[in-house]
Amino acid sequence: MTPVSRIKLEKQIDKLLNDMLTMTLAKQSSPKDALKLMNVLFTPTEIKMVKKRIGIIYLLNEGLDIENISKITKTTRQTVVRIRLQLAVADSEDKEYVYGMLKNIKLSLNIKNVLSAISEIDISRSTFRKEISPF
Repeated sequence: MTPVSRIKLEKQIDKLLNDMLTMTLAKQSSPKDALKLMNVLFTPTEIKMVKKRIGIIYLLNEGLDIENISKITKTTRQTVVRIRLQLAVADSEDKEYVYGMLKNIKLSLNIKNVLSAISEIDISRSTFRKEISPF
């Protein structure tokens, strides 16, 4: 886990920074913009941590067991359990929003993969011509 200072911020500063973070994240209009923001805000280690958390949340929602999630995401079982506990206390509306977003992203990626595969199929007329034998 990336180290974080234990020194608490003043309430006003904490609220201001929270608002700035929320607004900055909300302003992202494309994956390219989000990637730019991530590359500036986060270290490669922090990005890896967030990616794994997203994967864990998605796989937990899909019903996979802790052991398999741990293997797939290359995390400890303790990490998976910690994320599961965090989800247990999270607001149900917030969780449903995240689950829905992850499902839509996965569906979108699957559609892109299917379209990519279809575009690689040769459907020219010569492909459909078959030699018909009189015998």
